[in-house]
Amino acid sequence: MKKYAKEFRLSAAEQRSPEWYKERAGLPSASGLGFLFDTLRDGFTPSSKAKKYLRQLAYEQQFGVTYEHFVNKPMVDGIFYEDFAKAVYKKDTGNAVIEATSYVSDWFIATPDGFVLEYTKVEGSEPDLKATKRNLLECKVVGDATFMGLIDDGIPIAHELQIQGQLMASGSDWCDYIVVNLKTKSYFIKRIERNNVLIKRIYERLHEPLDLPEVDNSVVKQFDGDLLKEYMGDTPMPSEDVIIEDLGF
Repeated sequence: MKKYAKEFRLSAAEQRSPEWYKERAGLPSASGLGFLFDTLRDGFTPSSKAKKYLRQLAYEQQFGVTYEHFVNKPMVDGIFYEDFAKAVYKKDTGNAVIEATSYVSDWFIATPDGFVLEYTKVEGSEPDLKATKRNLLECKVVGDATFMGLIDDGIPIAHELQIQGQLMASGSDWCDYIVVNLKTKSYFIKRIERNNVLIKRIYERLHEPLDLPEVDNSVVKQFDGDLLKEYMGDTPMPSEDVIIEDLGF
């Protein structure tokens, strides 16, 4: 099943850079698999969540942008605490964590939170990182209700799909899944092994027709980008990764 990884290239775009957002536009992603697989009780009919996700992909393909991407305080906090979760993980395991980039194909994109280098311990010698295969890290910083649910019920299917999609794209053997609750100062780590049966199903679903809805842009016009620059004057321009959403005027 690791043959699927041959269909991916490792992106050179830094996470959350304009180039990173641009290459994601219109592609199903690992984090979107939970929506893509969401169905009604019959197990076949796409749910409203799935239909909304497909419409967002159609919008991205039409306009070449990531849907409603903007940075607000919760997102900035999320990025900050993701790095904290990595620090907790490194202290707990002793493993090295390096910054991850995306695995990209023309039909899917996956971006793990980090690459893990697990020390190879040989008796009588120093741990050797060079002989260690690179695997994956997925971090979740969650509130009380989610944390309790994860303790009681285990990893939700949306997270399982996300991780298996990352393992499919990377060809890695496992992903360490760390969940942190800041309020209780608690965390747990679970190693998620490759599930080739689920990976095969993910691959097949991504190669079935997505049946994206049409986006009617017949009434849409484009304004000149220089006009916005002139209007903003000395005020810093919003970058591609900081978009103003729904000002409500």
